[in-house]
Amino acid sequence: MILGCLLLLVMALSHGMTADKICIFCEPTGSSNSPGFPKTGGDHKECFVGQGMAPGFCPVINRGCMQSNLCGRELSVTYKGVTYRLISTCCYGQVCIRAPTPSGRLIVWATIGLVLGVLLLH
Repeated sequence: MILGCLLLLVMALSHGMTADKICIFCEPTGSSNSPGFPKTGGDHKECFVGQGMAPGFCPVINRGCMQSNLCGRELSVTYKGVTYRLISTCCYGQVCIRAPTPSGRLIVWATIGLVLGVLLLH
């Protein structure tokens, strides 16, 4: 039981000490399966996913961190020499907009972590 309490304390402290947001970043791409990588944002930044359109071209997707006051606004982004109108959708949490994960693997690991945490508390 003591080990379980210590584990929860460490998890709570480490979560509270991270002031910067971590988002999944990827350059503009024509593929929705771009893996991206974790990137730390600064103050007043939110994770976003943007979808861009340009007349006569396929749509593009972009992910990363942006200033919270730009969320939902139309921005211009250049991809392969073409300027796209990008509309961003922000979320308000750590790594809340992820790159695609294969077949629920994240859910499985989260469930295993939850079960182990409960077992350590008993």
